[in-house]
Amino acid sequence: MITKTELDLPTQFTTKVVGISFSSNYPDNIFAIAEKVATKTAYCELVREPNNPHDTNSIRVDINGVAVGHLPRLIAMILAPSIDKGNNWLAEVDSIVISSQNINQPGLKISVWRQQDATL
Repeated sequence: MITKTELDLPTQFTTKVVGISFSSNYPDNIFAIAEKVATKTAYCELVREPNNPHDTNSIRVDINGVAVGHLPRLIAMILAPSIDKGNNWLAEVDSIVISSQNINQPGLKISVWRQQDATL
């Protein structure tokens, strides 16, 4: 049964990745991702973390197998039930965000989309 929340869920969107500055190798890890994006070798994965003690809806963002942050809490709250039902959500790096006011604290945005069943 499809819920109203699932009907309201877009099939594609762009969002920031939160918590990236908590990584021990920040900001070097983000600058390394920028280099991989340029060479089209940055592979992004959304990983459900239902046992995360801070948020049972948590969705971690991994790039090339390394955790870099999480989806924002409100997005994870809507997306987690869809993933838990077996829907496959894909992601790719959209952009590295660098402020001219502080170039040493880059941010990260990703594009997320639902993989549609090829048999539909």
